[in-house]
Amino acid sequence: MSPNWRHFRLVLAMLLSVAFSPVLLWSQTPPGAPVPPEIFSAKTLFLANGGEDEFVDPSEATGIPQGTYDRVYAALTAWGRYTVVTSLAKADLVLEVRSRLVEEGRGSALFEGRRIEYRLLDGPTRTVLWGGSIHVQRAARQRTLDKNLSDAVDFLMRDLKQLVNRAATAPV
Repeated sequence: MSPNWRHFRLVLAMLLSVAFSPVLLWSQTPPGAPVPPEIFSAKTLFLANGGEDEFVDPSEATGIPQGTYDRVYAALTAWGRYTVVTSLAKADLVLEVRSRLVEEGRGSALFEGRRIEYRLLDGPTRTVLWGGSIHVQRAARQRTLDKNLSDAVDFLMRDLKQLVNRAATAPV
């Protein structure tokens, strides 16, 4: 191999490494903000029903046995990470869940949608530790709406599990 060819390969390798080094640096995920340690250290949880907005069309409304609160309660007890208590005084954490109707879209494409909002509070102080909301896909049929609500509750539980895992690995 001629010296010019070796020189060319060396220069090319250096140029490529310099060109792609910002991409490699940008692709690294920065560390997340700290999660309150109370979320991980808690043993008991009180589930608070923040309510469900009434629906314009009663045939679209999900019945009480399939309501958001009941679905979240079933998911929490199945998970088993926290002992769900019925007394607020015994709770290390409070999870408040609310199902709301919200206007979505813009202009003539405005329609009502549904969103599950949640807040995670410290039990003793009632300080808000975390919160969020999850969109529930619209549906024309009751069966589809029930499935979409179950999917949204599953998503909420995934969020909560990831949050607990993040709190577990956070430096103290």
